[in-house]
Amino acid sequence: MSSKALKDAGGDSADAAHIAQHDEAGARSAIAAARKLLKGNDPGLLAFFDALFANSTPDDIMRYAPESLAALASQVFAQTAQRKPGETLVDLLSFRAQADAGVRNESVLIAVNDDMPFLFDSLSAALSAQGIRVHALFHPVVKIARDADGARGKGSDIRESVIVMVLDSVVEGERATALIETMQGVFAQVRLAVRDWKQMRAHLAETIAALKAHPPAGNAEEMQESIAFLEWLGDNHYTFLGARDYSYSDAEGGYLEPISHTGLGVLSDASARVVQRGESRRPLTPEVRAFLEQPTPLIITKSNERSVVHRRVHMDYVGVKMFGKDGKLAGEHRFVGLFTSGAYSRRPGEIPLLRAKVRHVKEHAGLASDSHDGKALAHILDIYPRDELFQVSEDELFATAMGILQLGERPKVRV
Repeated sequence: MSSKALKDAGGDSADAAHIAQHDEAGARSAIAAARKLLKGNDPGLLAFFDALFANSTPDDIMRYAPESLAALASQVFAQTAQRKPGETLVDLLSFRAQADAGVRNESVLIAVNDDMPFLFDSLSAALSAQGIRVHALFHPVVKIARDADGARGKGSDIRESVIVMVLDSVVEGERATALIETMQGVFAQVRLAVRDWKQMRAHLAETIAALKAHPPAGNAEEMQESIAFLEWLGDNHYTFLGARDYSYSDAEGGYLEPISHTGLGVLSDASARVVQRGESRRPLTPEVRAFLEQPTPLIITKSNERSVVHRRVHMDYVGVKMFGKDGKLAGEHRFVGLFTSGAYSRRPGEIPLLRAKVRHVKEHAGLASDSHDGKALAHILDIYPRDELFQVSEDELFATAMGILQLGERPKVRV
């Protein structure tokens, strides 16, 4: 890079730093001016004001005049005065904001919960799913005293997550009611998943022990890899959202029946479904029944239902078949959740089940590992879409990977 380019780059960097410092200073000044407007008020309000804006971005602060910052903190503080521990408070405020551009009407969403994982990202995903954008965000976690009835200022200290979001449009009437109900439903699902997280992990350990005690009469390597995969899941590679046990009956074409009182997390509700919707019991198709009765220990696929917890995507579904002492299918332990980032960032050769699948495909191809084609095939398998890699059979993976390899040598249109 030339000296002029270096100078220009350095100039751009210096300008950006100067702007950032200016914005930070402006935000601090606005917060200080707003706080002066609250002097003489309740010390609890002042402490809440400090927490509300402590880690906010300058853009969100500079959106408001000091008078509006003070008014916003006061309104949110008043609105959150009463909340029973363990319950969710969700509300929408109509807020008249002052700024350099004049006065505007805004809707402010308030959500207060006992502090726990997944609150903010679940709320953000729910708003995005409804096409609602967020213009400003304030999200402190505060320690506050509440009594058993939820009155603030008394009782034991608890950690509360306070989320304040300024929405991109004014939400009123039936739409506001529907939005509040949706957000309450999202937080209810979050509470269930967090409440039963330890139980689901313990249930996975019990499932592994049961599979070891009553293994199917199948491939020993597949059994070993299946157990290693389940242990890998339990080692912080899976976000458990729900679990339930099912018994299998071969009557009338075959059924998987939920076992009562085994539901955990988002599957605590007996009516919750992850494969099919509705209450009616349907017989298994011949294809599904034939698959279930195979000695393959695991079912890895996607749920028909999207998660409302953490990420708004179709949940990952891991089913562990239950076998009786006679080696016949007895039921299924079902776990739904989300693979963590580690499941996507690690190479397939580092993940149980996938490592065996990839190794078998390479062996089937018969290419020298240090050859051009051998290296190209290894790269194809390393970057193969991870969700598909969990679900695809070895024969399908071999055919697809070799097809991609051949297209690299002789490009043509393929679907």
